[in-house]
Amino acid sequence: MLYIDKKYVNLLSGSLEKFKWKKDTLATCRCFKCGDSQKNKSKTRGYFFEHKGNYVYKCHNCGVACNLYSVLESVSPSLCKEYAFEVYKEKNPVLEEETNPEKRQPVFTELGTRLDLLNADHKAVKYVQSRFIPKEKYSNFYYTADFGKIMRSFDRDGKTEERLVIPFYDESGELLGVQGRAFSENAIRYITLKQQGCERLWYNLDKVDPHSTVYVTEGPIDSMFLPNGVALQGAGWIETLPEKIKKSNVVFIFDNEPRNAEIVHLIGKYIDSGRNVVIWPSEINKKDVNDMVVAYGLEITYKLIINNVYSGLKAKMKYTNWKKV
Repeated sequence: MLYIDKKYVNLLSGSLEKFKWKKDTLATCRCFKCGDSQKNKSKTRGYFFEHKGNYVYKCHNCGVACNLYSVLESVSPSLCKEYAFEVYKEKNPVLEEETNPEKRQPVFTELGTRLDLLNADHKAVKYVQSRFIPKEKYSNFYYTADFGKIMRSFDRDGKTEERLVIPFYDESGELLGVQGRAFSENAIRYITLKQQGCERLWYNLDKVDPHSTVYVTEGPIDSMFLPNGVALQGAGWIETLPEKIKKSNVVFIFDNEPRNAEIVHLIGKYIDSGRNVVIWPSEINKKDVNDMVVAYGLEITYKLIINNVYSGLKAKMKYTNWKKV
């Protein structure tokens, strides 16, 4: 990470007055926040220095202290987006294909067989492969030959049928519900089950890092393509966020459906409440994150997201144009 940070300090240096490297891991400049001394234009009391494997910034005039991301966000938003994407790639390397995969024994649970323990030619594995879902996410799915048994455990009647199972846990890791995805085109595509008294299901809430930007999608599969992604089951108005992410920087990503009156109204409501939303560019005609990954690839899709996050007045302007598409 240190080499990425240093690269972006150098890229930013042209925008910082009197920037200079003092030694290999220490640079100075006039503060981007306070402008430094107004009387002495040679003063450089802003410092970039290495701390725990990353570069941080400190001004000895105004006292501002922050990480490199915050400096980039203030001085060069375009560089900030590139930096965020490069850090994401560093933390999420593309996994190499196994040349000689071992035959693995399935592990059975009340939800079925975990997908990463099934053979590559299994129909459930082939389905997630067809959706370009990252291999490291396979352990988030289960395969069951009898979804009716799972339905009965939630006091629901159901028939014996194969389904892909996605579990939903609360912040402490307790199972709150499941979603079953049908393989047959003649069956109901998704069946969602939840424990009695549970009003809303959140996917990946037990694993999300509240200190990093949290990306909220409409469905769990879309969230699997994003760093620190969670999903609220189905589109709807969330007046109060879960306690774990209540103070987080949260970005809402709704499906790209400008002809869907419910979605259009909902996005407008989120913008009016001051929240961060993704407004898709007019030239993008794919419905959701997963469709975009299949069509454009993971890297381009992620860039589309981080380059199109808006709030406030700018969000309203973008939203007005988007819903006319």
